[in-house]
Amino acid sequence: MNRSQNYRASSHFGLGPRSGEIEAIGDDPRGWLLAQLKHAGSVPKQLQGLRSSSEYLKHLQDFYRERRQMQRAIQAGKAPGEDEVENVRRFFRDDIRPQVMSQISARMQVAITTETPFVERLVHFWSNHFTVSLAKQRLISLACVAYENEAIRAHLNGHFAELLLAVETHPVMLIYLDNQQSIGPDSVIGRRRRRGLNENLAREILELHTLGVDGGYTQDDVTAFARVITGWTVVNDRIRRFTDAKPGEFVFVDAMHEPGKQRVLDKTYADSGVGQGVSVLRDLALHPSTANFVATKLVRHFVADDPPPKAVRKIADVFLKTQGHLPSVHAAVAQLDLAWASDERKLKTPNEYVASALRGLDLPRVPTERILGSLALMNQSPFTAPSPAGWSDYAEHWGSPNALLQRIEWGVQLGERAGGFVRPSALARNMLDESRSADVVLAVDRAASASQGLGILLASPDFQRR
Repeated sequence: MNRSQNYRASSHFGLGPRSGEIEAIGDDPRGWLLAQLKHAGSVPKQLQGLRSSSEYLKHLQDFYRERRQMQRAIQAGKAPGEDEVENVRRFFRDDIRPQVMSQISARMQVAITTETPFVERLVHFWSNHFTVSLAKQRLISLACVAYENEAIRAHLNGHFAELLLAVETHPVMLIYLDNQQSIGPDSVIGRRRRRGLNENLAREILELHTLGVDGGYTQDDVTAFARVITGWTVVNDRIRRFTDAKPGEFVFVDAMHEPGKQRVLDKTYADSGVGQGVSVLRDLALHPSTANFVATKLVRHFVADDPPPKAVRKIADVFLKTQGHLPSVHAAVAQLDLAWASDERKLKTPNEYVASALRGLDLPRVPTERILGSLALMNQSPFTAPSPAGWSDYAEHWGSPNALLQRIEWGVQLGERAGGFVRPSALARNMLDESRSADVVLAVDRAASASQGLGILLASPDFQRR
């Protein structure tokens, strides 16, 4: 058994070793990773009790409908005046926040306890690639974890085209990027209401989800594609008269759809209703620029901040050869020789840092408030990415002096709280690659107390990287 390579499999491709994981990997660390891919596509038991995203969206729709009705009653003098701001604040504090906290806690527990950490890392990678943020759009607050389950987790065992379709037709993505209110100017409703396009979703699909900013599209392509996906919306009170679908579900409304053929990336697409947009997405999913963009992001995540061109070409070739078959692409990433090179290391994001620490410590259940407070302190609260581009995968973003100081302080504080429950010397030999981190292991051994030793381990530069 090569402990250094096993540590690489566990830390670089997974989420950090749990107790006994290095030994359990055995003599074939690459095989250990590949075997996990068979489990992609399923929802962990900790998350199976969640309701559907449409149910969560309906809950918020109902609240806002009641508020509108109350406001009309107040204006008509049929109800006493209320502090609207305070009512909304109380609703999100007492109703929404506890539910969101519970969902995020369950998601974090999956990361801490999973026996398929490579799959979980891939879930986080693709969830970040197709970012949604409750910080931008309150209406999706309750539904972000459900979105991740329904659109991301459930489609990692198929082709990229199916993943892309699931994401772009998901109500949470449509609301996040404002497509639910995009109306074709010449559609039935557009002519009546004189409302027009919203290009946000079309632009981000081209720039962030498929081709990449240098993928060869133009502003004319963005506008044409935005016309194509008009009518892709979410059932609410205004939409219900057009459909039998349930509130909070995706629906195509022809009366909102811009009629006529559209030209995107030098190809003309006939007006086939919702099929017009599906056809564009399927072509985008197989475009060479998409293959290169996705490959670059995967190699950056699993190899180095500056992706080696040879590795990018290899992954892009697999993507194109298999028509975006994700298990094949993920397997190719796991077998990149450069990803196993000891000199290639990545700075952990705050989420990775906290998850790897809690996996290694194997503590009793850590309070949700404490976990989320730690992530907020380090500026990576789940589902609050500052833009549709998601969280950065570059060390320069997470490695500023102030950011590193916050990590060190967190590690020292956790060491003080947990030192009495663990044996730091044993943990150091499991949570670090001892062949590279002998000095840190020695410092932990010589620490004056268990708390100090654990603080040294968690705050060490070696543990900050994977």
